[in-house]
Amino acid sequence: MPIDLDATIPPTSAPANEDDPNAAQRVEIQQLAEQQCLDDPELEVGTVRIVDPVTNEVVSELVIQCDEVR
Repeated sequence: MPIDLDATIPPTSAPANEDDPNAAQRVEIQQLAEQQCLDDPELEVGTVRIVDPVTNEVVSELVIQCDEVR
């Protein structure tokens, strides 16, 4: 999914801001992390990393506690 790497992506799930160019992607990333928790009952945290495809550098990471999702 295309993400504007020049925009700030906080490591928490802040409310979506209408002026945020990555708001839709942030929601999708949170859903992906939550789905990891639902798919694997043994998992303690759901983790999604955003990686710059050019440098392979992790530019953002979202970690969700699975016990909060279940």
